[in-house]
Amino acid sequence: MDIVIRKATSKDLATIVDWVMMHSIDAAKMEPRNVVSNPKKEINSIKEGLADTKTNAFFLALTDKQVIGIIRVRIVEPLVGIKRGQIKSLHVDKKYRRQGIGRMLIEETIKWLKSKKMNIAEIVIRYDNTASQAAFRKYKPKPWLAVTTFK
Repeated sequence: MDIVIRKATSKDLATIVDWVMMHSIDAAKMEPRNVVSNPKKEINSIKEGLADTKTNAFFLALTDKQVIGIIRVRIVEPLVGIKRGQIKSLHVDKKYRRQGIGRMLIEETIKWLKSKKMNIAEIVIRYDNTASQAAFRKYKPKPWLAVTTFK
């Protein structure tokens, strides 16, 4: 299976919205507070993220032109002089998990952040999201990635 990782463009808006909404519904089944309470606001946030290519990026994982994974990252205000990016979300289709797709998306995101001269990448993960914790665990000792879990 050949997997291609590419940066999303405004032409990918419908696909990204579908993915975010679909995975929000899945996440809400495990934890009701994960539901997107304001879909219009979420769609506008995605549109703005796609339009603002200086501080936002979406990367897609594709096989045979089918999206099988997506990651969102944004650059945030420096904290005490530290330039930082935040990985906002990572979704991999359940059928394709544990095949290195999440790792490929994370690595592409880190390359993008480094090209933007960021000092650190942050990700905050719910304590019960073991799939995401496993995906980021191997990056934990790296000085440029901060992984935090919360309840």
